[in-house]
Amino acid sequence: KVTVSEVKGDVTLSWLNGLIRLNRCQGITKIDSSDSSLQVVGGSGEVHVNMPKGKALIDGFQGLVKASGVESEWTMAAGAPTDLNITTSAGSVRLKWKGGANVFLTSTGGSINGPELLKKSVREGRKVVQGALPGRAPGQVFVRTATGGIFWAQ
Repeated sequence: KVTVSEVKGDVTLSWLNGLIRLNRCQGITKIDSSDSSLQVVGGSGEVHVNMPKGKALIDGFQGLVKASGVESEWTMAAGAPTDLNITTSAGSVRLKWKGGANVFLTSTGGSINGPELLKKSVREGRKVVQGALPGRAPGQVFVRTATGGIFWAQ
């Protein structure tokens, strides 16, 4: 278990497995873990995560979240003007978003439960949900999965 709290500055963390908790950190945080339970609560700046397996909960972070995984499951509670970029193969992505956003959700074999306002289509064999959600200072939301589901709640 590792807990990093209220750091103002850059953090790089390589961790095999176990609990990783970031509380109200500011700056650029880079996390590389093979199989962890990641919790990011509050904070601002950038969070870059490479986690092939495990579960991540990112709640109330403001800035850029860039995450990649294979079987990892991602739960994000965020809002504008935060930018999310999540790529995973078999893991699911759950989004609870507040505010405006430019949204692009895509999956080859997983289901997509996206906002009703957005355009749904199939492009080159991939399901796509995209468009703009109204609101001031919109964020960017990009999620791509191969077989994992994408679930959106507002």
